[in-house]
Order: sequence, then structure tokens, then C-alpha cells
Amino acid sequence: MNNSVIEDKNAVDGNGINEQAGPINAALLYDPTEPVYNSSGNFSESAFLTINNPVSIIEGVSSKSRTNRSMGNAYIEYRLTDELSAKVNFGADLQQVRRDIYNMIIRIMSVDLLNII
Repeated sequence: MNNSVIEDKNAVDGNGINEQAGPINAALLYDPTEPVYNSSGNFSESAFLTINNPVSIIEGVSSKSRTNRSMGNAYIEYRLTDELSAKVNFGADLQQVRRDIYNMIIRIMSVDLLNII
């Protein structure tokens, strides 16, 4: 019988384009002249692009998971005669996964909306 527990801080990824882009795609497409933070200390957003600030994607999204896994096997063998036997194998692979994803309000809402709240 084997048991394992894996706790992982999953990488933030995205497989879409524009608003759904992950941090690498956003970094490639984001305006390089745009500062990371604005004067009030919030993440800056480009007025001309729909791509999120790549740093806000990395720092503003928390994605953690915990995996519990148990594997085991056993067998029973019964000898009917000296030359004949029967064998039954049993096995199980049980896995439980929990993944929690949290998006900070700074990342979801634009800077202008944050000033209203």
C-alpha cells in the first residue's frame, strides 16, 4: 500500500488570447511602456489594450491544490492440487484532489472601479 500527499502552488496559465491570456502571452503582447503600478500603487491597466497587466495575473491569482492518493494491491492464491491453483488479484487507486483558485479584486476590476468602491 502506498500513500502520498502533494501540495502544489499551480502556475497561473491561460490558453486563450487577449483577456484570457496567461502571464507569458500577456507579457509578450502588453504595452512595454506601461508601468507595472500606477501612482496610487495599484496595478496599471493600458487604456489601449484588453490584455491584463502580466504582473497582476501572477500576483493577483492564487491557485493551490492538494492531492491525496492511495494505491494498493493484494492477491489470494488457492492451491486446488499440486499442479492446479487459482489466483485472484485485487487493486485500487484512489485519488482525491482539491483545487482552490482566488482572484484578487485588484486583478478583476479596473483601477477606475477600485476608486469608486
